[in-house]
Amino acid sequence: MKKLLAVVISLYFLISNTVAQVKRETNPSQTTQSNAVKKNKKKEMNKELNLTKEQQAQMKEFKKSMKQKKEDINNDKTLTDAQKKDKLKELHKEKKEKTNAILTPEQREKMKEQKKNSKK
Repeated sequence: MKKLLAVVISLYFLISNTVAQVKRETNPSQTTQSNAVKKNKKKEMNKELNLTKEQQAQMKEFKKSMKQKKEDINNDKTLTDAQKKDKLKELHKEKKEKTNAILTPEQREKMKEQKKNSKK
């Protein structure tokens, strides 16, 4: 009888702890605010870099294709998490190389400076 009582009490605490887990939800306004801040930073960077119309068009098209590739990798059910991580690293490397190919040397320097300053 004591064993049964101990099992019932243990189950009670286990279930109550599981039910008590709080699911945090982000406020939609926080997400929107975060996205707005990111967009402003991107606009500032583009303005500071003084991109030509051609460069802006290339960057826009490139970012669009990168976003699609990232979604494809994340949605690929045949890949393990480690494989996804590796592919995303490769994608990041490709993004960096392509961005450097689009920008002039002066623009690359300005971008490095801006990234350094934003980390501080």
